[in-house]
Amino acid sequence: MGRPAFRAYLPFLAVFALATAVRVVAMLAYQGILWFPDSNSYLAVAVAPQAYPVRPQGYAFFLRLLEPAHSFTLVAGVQHAMGLAVGAIIYVTLWLRFNVRNWISLLAVVPVYFDAYQIQLEHLLLSDVLFELLIVAAVALVLWRPDGNGHAAAAGLCLGLATLTRSVALPLLVVFAVYLLVRRRWWQVAITAVACALPILPYMLWFQASGGGLAMSNSEGLFLYGRTASFADCSVIRPTPAQRPLCPPGPPGERSAGPNYVWHFGYFARLPNDKKFTPAHNDQAEAFALAAIRAQPGDYLSTGLRDLRRTFTWNREPYPTEYSTRLYDFHYRPDPLDLKSEPVPDLTLGQAVRTYLASPTADGSPYVRPELAAFMVDYQRYAVLRGTMLLPILVGGAIMLVVRRQRAAGAFLPWLCALALLVTPPFTAAFGYRYVVPAVPLACLALALTFMRRRAVTERTDEPEPPPVSEGVVPGGVKGARGSI
Repeated sequence: MGRPAFRAYLPFLAVFALATAVRVVAMLAYQGILWFPDSNSYLAVAVAPQAYPVRPQGYAFFLRLLEPAHSFTLVAGVQHAMGLAVGAIIYVTLWLRFNVRNWISLLAVVPVYFDAYQIQLEHLLLSDVLFELLIVAAVALVLWRPDGNGHAAAAGLCLGLATLTRSVALPLLVVFAVYLLVRRRWWQVAITAVACALPILPYMLWFQASGGGLAMSNSEGLFLYGRTASFADCSVIRPTPAQRPLCPPGPPGERSAGPNYVWHFGYFARLPNDKKFTPAHNDQAEAFALAAIRAQPGDYLSTGLRDLRRTFTWNREPYPTEYSTRLYDFHYRPDPLDLKSEPVPDLTLGQAVRTYLASPTADGSPYVRPELAAFMVDYQRYAVLRGTMLLPILVGGAIMLVVRRQRAAGAFLPWLCALALLVTPPFTAAFGYRYVVPAVPLACLALALTFMRRRAVTERTDEPEPPPVSEGVVPGGVKGARGSI
């Protein structure tokens, strides 16, 4: 199969141009960047590098790479380009590598290119779009050449960088290993694991040298504590005296969302981040959370499933707070920033903004064009992938994997990665709507892969090709006269 003629690319180029146009409108509507509470610490660490105890700071180093330009508009533009790149990777992988029909390949990129929540996330000062690109790239690299050592190394490096961007990427290494082991790619498993460790180990050593322990953060135990705080019943758990202060206030059935017990209520809420996220508190919170899970496994399971259900609702619920859910929407005028807050000790947000932009008067807020902002607000009312639309994509992929398991075996990798990204947060920390967005392109890729028409054009097999049959030679090695039987 030769390369398609240029005109075969025209439908994708038209879709790509339209997706680019929507993003240009967003950039003109909000000149600068949009903000989320986590944005403050990312920016602060970018201008004052330090081992931040709450989460890995790979995204902060990405921001630091762009700092010489002193422009939030550039950051937004690069992230929009990342979103476009995710769609292009999916399309090329489906059409050119796996011979999926052109129109099906195009449909698979529509949610990435036109979902308003995807576009809005690209305009936020957050790590999720960088994380999304790294994960999709890792999956595509392995799909292109499961037997390629270079592809395995590049995929592992992408996984390692994604883990430093969002720690939820680390469990995906297990998914990759299982996929490669099933395909008997033993050597590629080792290469992927080693490459994944290359960026992670230096970060952990740096974190340890800063007093944080051999880890990437000191938050996993506290976030798991938040997961259990909404249902934990100390009369059932019977905590140790050291754990008893962590008993959440109020009856279990009347408590707030779990994350609020890390940030707003209870024992840890009164502590600043540098005092809260310490190795000792992390271990203490983890011990309490594990005790709660062992004593109340049914409550833990039902709580996680209840949060997972939010992924597939038609309308977004105000969870964990109405304020945080509103931040995923375009607005006529974004809320002003609290420039006096200190995302890290001894550095205010205002100082971080002015340092990054190299401007003594900058306040970090985007310049808003009202007419274009109104367009983006209206666009988000209609052009969204709702949870009930994602559910048939995910379930349909699972069904088609079973029906066409021999032809579509490659779809297992993106499907399992999408499932892991959706399931892991509700059971280890908390559900968040922005955590759903990076799973969407993987779910779409998995479903589309099940429609592969025949063996992928560049796929290699372990079966040797039969030797050519020369004229006058009968297969099997017996010579005969021309025309003889």
